[in-house]
Amino acid sequence: MSYFVGVRCLVRFDLINAGMKNDGKLIRDFIDEYCKKYEVGEPVALGGRICMEFRRLTENDLQSLLELYKQLQPDDDFTPLEDSKAVWKEIENNPDIQYFGAIDNGRVVSTCYAVYIPNLTRNNRGICFIENVVTDKDYRNQGLASKIIDMAVEFAKEKGCYKAILQSGGSRVNAHRFYESKGFDGDSKKAFDMRLT
Repeated sequence: MSYFVGVRCLVRFDLINAGMKNDGKLIRDFIDEYCKKYEVGEPVALGGRICMEFRRLTENDLQSLLELYKQLQPDDDFTPLEDSKAVWKEIENNPDIQYFGAIDNGRVVSTCYAVYIPNLTRNNRGICFIENVVTDKDYRNQGLASKIIDMAVEFAKEKGCYKAILQSGGSRVNAHRFYESKGFDGDSKKAFDMRLT
């Protein structure tokens, strides 16, 4: 059995090696002691397989993020890492853009980003655009995308937005059902995009 401790610092405890087996009180005491010692967040059980951290991404995550994006856009010709680092600096310097991720032992396995857009209607309340939602094929159906979307929506609320917008490919029916389960309305608007060369 493994337990996972998070918010910013997240550690997997091998409880069997610690000699605790399935003793719930010993397990809880052990985790509580660790939380106090290292000032980490409350324990979060995420299942028995993966050690996961949910947080905003940094430049240290960039290479792993770009690897994950190959699953989102397999036909893209990806630019050299150094070029992407220059773009990341621009992103990092803009507090209205935030990238969120689920990280498994240093590897980004689920992500999305959110952009706050100021707005002069709706009593000057902004809009949040959520984009590039993707989970590694080996990590799907574990609730990771749900958690990172929650993080993006929370960011939108912190910025005082009146709505969050999320687009999805027209044929991705399963994804549409998932987004609707998160509270997004697939019928309220019709989106149009223009691909620029």
